[in-house]
Amino acid sequence: MLLAIKLLWFVLFVRGFAETGRVYGEGVWGHRGLDSHAYLMPIENKLAHDRFTFDLSYPPSAYGRLPGMAVTYGLVRLVLPKKEAGNAYLLLSVVVSTVALFLLARALLQTTGSPIVYWSALGALAVSGNIHVWDAFTMSESMATSFLALTLTFLLSSPQRVFAAGLALAAAIFFRPILLPLTVLLAALVIVQPNRWAVQAQPIRRLAFYFLPLVICLTAWTARNWIYYDVWAPFQTRDAGYSVLDPKKPTVHLFDYIMTWGGELDFLQNTQAPLGWFLHPIAPEEDTTALPSYLQAAVCAPDVPAKLWKLRRWMAADYQDSTAHEPNLARHDSIIRLANALREQYKAEQPVAAHLLAPLRLIRSHVTKNPVFYYPGWDHPALVVMKRMNQLLYVALLILIVLIVARFRVRMTTPVLMVMVLALIYLLISAPVLARFTEARYLVLAYMWVIPTVLLAAKPSLLHRTASAGANE
Repeated sequence: MLLAIKLLWFVLFVRGFAETGRVYGEGVWGHRGLDSHAYLMPIENKLAHDRFTFDLSYPPSAYGRLPGMAVTYGLVRLVLPKKEAGNAYLLLSVVVSTVALFLLARALLQTTGSPIVYWSALGALAVSGNIHVWDAFTMSESMATSFLALTLTFLLSSPQRVFAAGLALAAAIFFRPILLPLTVLLAALVIVQPNRWAVQAQPIRRLAFYFLPLVICLTAWTARNWIYYDVWAPFQTRDAGYSVLDPKKPTVHLFDYIMTWGGELDFLQNTQAPLGWFLHPIAPEEDTTALPSYLQAAVCAPDVPAKLWKLRRWMAADYQDSTAHEPNLARHDSIIRLANALREQYKAEQPVAAHLLAPLRLIRSHVTKNPVFYYPGWDHPALVVMKRMNQLLYVALLILIVLIVARFRVRMTTPVLMVMVLALIYLLISAPVLARFTEARYLVLAYMWVIPTVLLAAKPSLLHRTASAGANE
């Protein structure tokens, strides 16, 4: 039943993309825009040229993205042509997500002993289109969410499955590296009793089995970067996918400046956002126009508006010329110097705003605007009602979490609920705080996590298992 529901979601999202003209070739399913090329190009280059790198025309990047999709899309691509491999990867995402969400609902049944919790979880997960929409994107969100759900499943369902939990979490991290801090937080569920703060038997051995898969995977990836590129690089960097001469390189420094004051990195085509304003072509009369209201936060000194206009002229010209074979390196240097100077000036003159208010501004936008107003891919007319339902569901779940925690503060003393709530907070704020990004896709992990968190918090007889369930590994 769950698979049938997910396939229905998938068909509606794919048809929505097709009916709005967002298609990427005849017979291509779903969405292959956004960052899809950054995930797929290293795999294509590895298969064609034996180089796992983003761009063959420049010196190979030592970092790139962690190769989570190389083990999923890459294996499919070995036996299918590119177009068919992309379609097959989307179907694989649907199947893996179905299995993961079903097993998570079963784990909640085993944990609470309540059929009501089981059916509530299954129903909420089935109607959460905010989770299912990413099955139609050729990116890493769907797989990362599925493996994180499997991690929670193994941690809840049986104390003996710590190695499986560690393996699933390592896979999730290789799709979404920002999940790495969760390894420490979720380790609490490995060594303590689920319903009370008591250490389980052989905690060191359990932790070793839990961390072993991640240690092996990261060691192998780091060794690969050291052998091939003579550099210490266990993860990708902010510049992953961009080489020194790439025309997009100046945009990275513009990103850094915009995020310094808490500006949002909206899509390039949106001129009603800082990034779109900087990259949009300028009419001659615009040079005397006042700055848009959403840029006022960036002004920390009288000379800043003039510098912003200069930066906009350079960025707009560079963005229009970005398809040229020979990038304007002199202009690149000028953009980088000015963007960095503006960033450091703002930090020096507005330290509280840069280090405290900017992250708070991004958190507010990330948690409130994206899931309520921004729904990429929900273009099919049949999804209008479901869109409203998902908006209400998301807001209701967050409100319910706050009410439950406020009303039953004592339940926060149970390890499972405390870890679940702390992990949810991390999933909600990690992108705007650590990466300074507020895209809607960075919330899909929280969409999945909030449902079991609410159900575990609301169940009066939380965790019916006894301490004796903490068997040895």
